[in-house]
Amino acid sequence: YRKTPHGRAAILPIRGRRVAGEEGILRFSSDDVVGWIEAPPRFAGIPEAYAVYMIGKSMEPALENGFICCVNPHLPPAQGHNVVIQVSTDGGAIVGYVIRLVSIDDKVVTGCQFNPPKKITFPRKDVLAIHRIMWSGPPY
Repeated sequence: YRKTPHGRAAILPIRGRRVAGEEGILRFSSDDVVGWIEAPPRFAGIPEAYAVYMIGKSMEPALENGFICCVNPHLPPAQGHNVVIQVSTDGGAIVGYVIRLVSIDDKVVTGCQFNPPKKITFPRKDVLAIHRIMWSGPPY
């Protein structure tokens, strides 16, 4: 998070790198800042806020391919929210999924994509974070 010279808007890091051949999936790492974007004013003052690119058409029509999704990791996600779920893989990498949250229980986190319609389930023990997408739109 950075402020613009005028102090009116937040400049957010765009995080995550596309996983080859996969839609809506991003690989996160310590050097995953791929750019910066001026975000809506509501993100000013949220140091951990970030943005991701929507990769592919898996979330259309809710989130279009190429859209920027601005994330506030402090707001609690709930059923029906669009979220970034960060999951630890067996190899230790962190992978993020842009999906609609369906449910959370002690054993699994379930999300869905729209295109094609599909439910995705993650073992709860592998889920590192569920961050709520608060705004999305074209990257210009």
